Amino acid sequence: MLDVYENMEIDPYEVLGVTDDASHEEIKRAYRKQILFWHPDKNSTQEAINKAQNVNKAFEVLGDEKKREIYDMEMSLGKYRDNKASYDRAKKPSSARKNSRRTVYRYSYSPKRKNTFSRHYNASKKAKTNNKTPWIWVKWIALLIVLIISYSFITSDILFYSFLLICS
Repeated sequence: MLDVYENMEIDPYEVLGVTDDASHEEIKRAYRKQILFWHPDKNSTQEAINKAQNVNKAFEVLGDEKKREIYDMEMSLGKYRDNKASYDRAKKPSSARKNSRRTVYRYSYSPKRKNTFSRHYNASKKAKTNNKTPWIWVKWIALLIVLIISYSFITSDILFYSFLLICS
């Protein structure tokens, strides 16, 4: 998973206050709003500093399209490595189960994940069909060549006989 995100306790969508199907512009607006509110120059408490760091980490993941796609894909595959949940599992099993259920529900049933799956499925299906396509064209080309050759034999005989008739 992304090293930047490994130590965060909540997901970047919650940190920025956006949904997982938010556009890049919505994410940028939410980042600007959050960072202006929690920036250490305006709010010098330790909580504000921590929140500003979390906002920066969240935007580092969601602000880059490739990192966001990797994050979303790993969340849909269930590779959620939450260090806090691991710690809680040892201390309070019920809390860990609650966190894992929330995580599984949040990342398993998103329409965006469904589109990711169908996109990969359709791409592999299309690749399989494209492998058959050249052979279909080869068959048609071979048939066309056979027809052209046979037609040339038929017409050449007629031309030959007509030439003989004219010459005689």
